Amino acid sequence: MKTFVLQKKSQGILQLFRSIFTILLFLSTQLSFGEELNTSPKFEGLIETFVLDIDLVDNTNDESQKENNALLLEKFSKIFREQLKQEAVFKVVDDEKSMALMKKIARKQSLHRCSGCELALGEKVGAKQVLVPWIVRISARIQTLMIEIRDVETSTVLFKKPYVFKGSTEKAWMHTILFAIQDLKREMKEF
Repeated sequence: MKTFVLQKKSQGILQLFRSIFTILLFLSTQLSFGEELNTSPKFEGLIETFVLDIDLVDNTNDESQKENNALLLEKFSKIFREQLKQEAVFKVVDDEKSMALMKKIARKQSLHRCSGCELALGEKVGAKQVLVPWIVRISARIQTLMIEIRDVETSTVLFKKPYVFKGSTEKAWMHTILFAIQDLKREMKEF
């Protein structure tokens, strides 16, 4: 009976180790795949850029939209970074550690209106420049996506441009972000 119980425990432990090994193998391939993407020739020569989350300056003071605004900002901040990488506009610095640090600091203060803290953050995560995106909502119908790129070392504003759009729908946000990325791609070729 003891032999049977020991064999059963041994099989259970063996199965546990197999499961752990499988998970570790999966994670290591995912990590190396991500690293490969970031160091592939597609990103060679691109400037390391830390992209802040999109912020909202809402002049309408519509409290009923607060929750929806938060969801839109979170969703489109991720989409914005992903599209910048996919289009190889910049070598986007968005590893877990950098993003966690940004979230931690953002809980304490606005990274968009902090007199240079975004540049210190960019330097800390190894970026050469910081892209600061925000949306100015003038009314429920008219908004402007502002994009500003700042040099980490000199604090110089390298690029600043507004993209006006109508509507506060996901479709309008997506269209504007994709348009802005294509425009940035053209502009960055001239840098």
